Amino acid sequence: MKKISYKVALGGVLAAVALLIMFTTGLAPFLTYVAPMFAGMLAIMMMVEVSYGWATLTYVAVAILCILITPDREAAFLYIFFFGYYPIVKGLIEKMKNGVLRWILKFVVFNVSTVTCYFLIINLFGMKDVFDSLNSMGKYGLLIFWIAANFTFLIYDNFLNSVAIMYVKWFRTKFLRKKK
Repeated sequence: MKKISYKVALGGVLAAVALLIMFTTGLAPFLTYVAPMFAGMLAIMMMVEVSYGWATLTYVAVAILCILITPDREAAFLYIFFFGYYPIVKGLIEKMKNGVLRWILKFVVFNVSTVTCYFLIINLFGMKDVFDSLNSMGKYGLLIFWIAANFTFLIYDNFLNSVAIMYVKWFRTKFLRKKK
């Protein structure tokens, strides 16, 4: 069993790296979506090395600090409402036997999280400019965006599988000298 100091230290280091990644959202517009994805992937390390519970605690710490230091509010909300916790939820969903039910649940989590996130961004924080660019696509702009977002989620979910495998089979064995 790992000592509490190891768990706290690893959580602190991963939280610091996640916050550093989130802080980069002020550098380029595309980082609004990319940075929360990569910051959330760090949860995989915490789940593998410690537990789902500690990964959740690390997510909560980063989510709270993200609100305070992330220059891009949309990116902060994307991390908080989806990308920060999804790798943890995905790990739990993947334990289900029924593959169809797994995918349905994943898409439900994604869509409910995304709609909630953007509802709050637009209505609570008055960031209506987030969807202004969709007007250029005509009356189907929102539908096109929703389909593209779900397709991107499918790619992201599969990418998380690859990241988890690469972490366990390559990074962990090569750099941390731990068995698979």
